[in-house]
Amino acid sequence: MSVTIGNLREWARTRAQEPALNDGTIRITYGELATRVGGFAAAAKTFPKIVGVLGENSVDWVIADLGLMAAGRTFVPLPTSFSKTQLQHVIADARVGLVLHDVDSAQKAAELDGQTRGLDDLTRRSAPLRDASIASGLPNRIIYTSGTTGAPKGVKIGQPQIDFMARALADAIGAGPQDRYMSVLPFALLLEQLCGIHVPVLVGGESRLVPSVAIATARGQPSDLAGAALEVRPTVSVMVPALLGLWLAGLDPVAGAPDSLRYVAVGGAPVAPWLAQAAWEAGIPVHEGYGLSECTSVVALNRFGERVAGTVGRPLDGIDVTISETGEIIVSGPSIMDGYLGGKNASASLLTGDLGAITPAGHLVVHGRCDNVLVTAFGRNVSPEWIEPMLIADPRIEQAVVLLDSELKLTALLGLNDEGMAWAARMAPDELTQHVVALCRDAPAYARPERVAIRPVNDLLTSGVVGPGGHIDRRCAVDCLPDIDARCVTNPMDETRNMESETV
Repeated sequence: MSVTIGNLREWARTRAQEPALNDGTIRITYGELATRVGGFAAAAKTFPKIVGVLGENSVDWVIADLGLMAAGRTFVPLPTSFSKTQLQHVIADARVGLVLHDVDSAQKAAELDGQTRGLDDLTRRSAPLRDASIASGLPNRIIYTSGTTGAPKGVKIGQPQIDFMARALADAIGAGPQDRYMSVLPFALLLEQLCGIHVPVLVGGESRLVPSVAIATARGQPSDLAGAALEVRPTVSVMVPALLGLWLAGLDPVAGAPDSLRYVAVGGAPVAPWLAQAAWEAGIPVHEGYGLSECTSVVALNRFGERVAGTVGRPLDGIDVTISETGEIIVSGPSIMDGYLGGKNASASLLTGDLGAITPAGHLVVHGRCDNVLVTAFGRNVSPEWIEPMLIADPRIEQAVVLLDSELKLTALLGLNDEGMAWAARMAPDELTQHVVALCRDAPAYARPERVAIRPVNDLLTSGVVGPGGHIDRRCAVDCLPDIDARCVTNPMDETRNMESETV
């Protein structure tokens, strides 16, 4: 049984007229939310065991999440930022029997294989809210991370993990019915499902959704977060560093940040010390955290009133973190996933693939990944080995190296042959970038390089960027590009997977 559904029933009885959700279009109370979730769940009991949801943040999305949980169905969030190829992989891999979609995603859903159905008629139904156990052997939800290849990997999360994490997060930040949460990250992220839905419902608080910011975030576009914050006047929010930067840049010099704020968690990518400091000075109480989908999203978090700059805080209560002899972070506890879809069940401890250390006071410091995954400013994980083969499909491009620049934007360093150099000389920089984007059309927008640099391929060979057998020395590639931050090549100094390792 779900603790979230149990508490929702309680709030429907004791806080029926209190605000629960507001997405700017629809506002509903706890009494209304409970009956709508009950109506959805009643219909969902006739659905296949595994159901996908494709859509942007909305009250309907929340009802679907809670309704599938109450109906005992496995929920598979389908990120709208995924390409058609990735979505088809997820649907086939998870054996999704039905895809529910919002109005704006109807066309995209129609292009996918399998049965589809609109959300709107399901979320307007009313019925008493009951709770159902999920079928034996099935997880509560399957989360597909951005992964390190073009084929996302499914992480199985059970009901016990969801219940544990919702309670642990609420305790860590002191969440209560007085809180108003501002939701600005896509609900396809497990972190936002927890923070924007399950924690507020658990404690009886209000969740204010800002779909415009969430959609812009998913697409890597700017948004008026500063204006949204002044309108919503939240007490709590969670975001990625790129959003924090947009918030600071958009602050009105007179109005500033709302004085209602008490806690803002930031993660998903490195949080630059200067950015965090600037946020505090501007009245945005930033608290860094760290986690990954395989641990139900959060491992460690700077607590309210206990922030230690340069760390990601202490592990959540009930979670044990140790450091191996090689410096790898190992996590144990009730938040560990059930396992990867199609793989073995997870063990009691998880090797994270991240390097770190624990301070004498028990705060975790994360040094970076053991592999080459690049984490963009919007918190998206991109493997360069995934994108580089797409680039060298052009015969004029003999070698390609994907890096992050100092602003955490993807940059493609291209080694061109003689024909390629002559071709590039005739092109404007924007044309060259557009060509590179077109070469990466099978990848989602977040994984396509935003900047392009060219060199004769022989220069890459003689400088050691490309070695025998085509091996790429990514650190050596930094020397070819003066505006590339050496720390960003393989993220040795970042907080990789901070708060979330999924695609935004």
